Amino acid sequence: MSVPLIPEQASENQSFKIILCVVLFSFVGVLSIILRITSRHIQKSALKGDDYTLIFATVLLVCINIILGAAVRHGAFGRHAYTATEHETAMFRLLYSIIGILMPLCIAATRISVLILLYKSFPFQRIQIAIQVLFAMAALIAVAAIAGNALRCLPVSTVYSGTCDIDSSTMTYTLLVPCLVLDFAIIITPIPTVSSMRLSPSDKRAMTGAFVLGLITCLSACAGYTLLFQVKRHDTTYTLVPAVIGMMNETSIRVFTSSIMGCRPLLSRLVPIKKLAQYFESLEWYQYHFAPRLQRAPPRPRAWPRPTYEPRRNDSWEEWELSHGNFSPFWVSA
Repeated sequence: MSVPLIPEQASENQSFKIILCVVLFSFVGVLSIILRITSRHIQKSALKGDDYTLIFATVLLVCINIILGAAVRHGAFGRHAYTATEHETAMFRLLYSIIGILMPLCIAATRISVLILLYKSFPFQRIQIAIQVLFAMAALIAVAAIAGNALRCLPVSTVYSGTCDIDSSTMTYTLLVPCLVLDFAIIITPIPTVSSMRLSPSDKRAMTGAFVLGLITCLSACAGYTLLFQVKRHDTTYTLVPAVIGMMNETSIRVFTSSIMGCRPLLSRLVPIKKLAQYFESLEWYQYHFAPRLQRAPPRPRAWPRPTYEPRRNDSWEEWELSHGNFSPFWVSA
């Protein structure tokens, strides 16, 4: 039977968890942008629009993590509401309001980076029109989220005094459906074009990997939104921790997947995907399960060896046998 923790012990556990996630997700963001820049260096090409957008998203991610660390250190984040002072609670509310403005901007930057990469990769009119529509949707959702977070607590003194509700469930429900629809639309839009193209095996593996990364991003977003509904209003500073960690996880995954999608030259050196594919194709269980026709095909009959020398018309077979050995072709009876 577990012993219930006192508020001080619970506060220490939550604070350690938050600081650990801050360090981990900041490292993931910085590593992602290093991989992207290294990949561009391998290609010997300058940084482009999608790279600068991703760098901007990474900077915002690090700033959000620093603000969360400050909310733990100087605010009441991670502790029960009844164990914090009024100043700590007000500081937490102020810092969380700032995060509510930076987070949509960071997520929009990752989406725009992926859309720019797709726009350059598929020079077809239909898919480019669809990408432009998705680009406009991403910008509108970001503007709506930033405006909603900024305007609901004006002037800023209402946040500090506690008269402003920073946990708006109405806004969460309003932006939930468009965000999820946009995330799934980004990964579904290229599928018809890719399926109609004749791609090499390496390109097919790259497209499959990009689709899997996009699906992981969408699932992480769904998990993050699910955790938002578990926040209790009477103890926001403590019950908001899982939701904030989920948002940090979602944002870092977005930055990482957006970076990996443009790191194919680097990944081809770090991960020998082609050699791994050839190795799996050489295994017996792979040939039995994935290539049954080749496994069950009867062996081809061997062709009769043709003689290296054919006698001239005036020569007899006896003279040819004496000079080349006792050999008779299959059409001569023994």
